[in-house]
Amino acid sequence: MTFRNPESFNAEGTLLASLSDAQKQAALNIAVEKSVPKGTTLMHQGDDGDTLLVIREGTCKICIYTASGKELILDYLGPGQIAGELSVFDGQPCSASVITVESCRVAVFQRAALLSFLEKNPDITLQIIKVLCARIRRTNQLLESDRSYAMGPKLARGLLQLVAFHGANIDSALNAESSLRFAISQSDLGNFVSLSRENVNRQLRDWQETGILTAAGGKITIKDLQALRDIADYID
Repeated sequence: MTFRNPESFNAEGTLLASLSDAQKQAALNIAVEKSVPKGTTLMHQGDDGDTLLVIREGTCKICIYTASGKELILDYLGPGQIAGELSVFDGQPCSASVITVESCRVAVFQRAALLSFLEKNPDITLQIIKVLCARIRRTNQLLESDRSYAMGPKLARGLLQLVAFHGANIDSALNAESSLRFAISQSDLGNFVSLSRENVNRQLRDWQETGILTAAGGKITIKDLQALRDIADYID
């Protein structure tokens, strides 16, 4: 399989970044690349988990559905990040759904071929373990926000997490601007931080009036990162 821009796998922090060139090529040889439109469900919660996905371009959301059908968004994935690793290792059904929020390109690894590859290349197994640990830490942070913070700090913490992993123009300056690389609806943002769409709308409108951010057409730009950090740290 020929991949467009295979050098993108070399980016720091991506799944294959720590492997040698020969190992990278061996991994790419067992993968299939797919281009998928926005709104495509790549994995269904409860289905057999027989593939691992590496996001090449675009953004996906990881979500679960309650018994009543409510969607809860656990995380967002961008280029170099992976999905499906739990089922690949334990052989259990998918614990969450993976849905594209914009057009994406993904590398698809079948479970049997990947496990055989991992036996010969334990370095990448360590990378996957690190990914799992980082995801657990982010989930713990969201749980802390859900239980300990009021509406404003909860939404601020969620936005800061999103721009940390999916923001453009990240700068160390306290008041630097940062924009999300993908559009996000107020409903999805609410599902990510456990707030209603109405509360998200109200809070975003207040922050726009005070110049903390702009939000239009799903595109969010943080104009004052330090102000948002101050709100995120406030416990009523």
